[in-house]
Amino acid sequence: MSAFMQVAENTSPDSDLWITMEGWDGTVYQTSIPLQQASPTTVAWLKKQGATP
Repeated sequence: MSAFMQVAENTSPDSDLWITMEGWDGTVYQTSIPLQQASPTTVAWLKKQGATP
């Protein structure tokens, strides 16, 4: 399974990534993880763009 998301240049590097999924039976699952954990490369890019927490 994979996913694609767009991140705005002014996103704070300390943001959380919220994930919502729906199972085949209609059950909804939600969780969040720090963007730093999900994609350290994206956080490095945001810091290079000048985004601040």
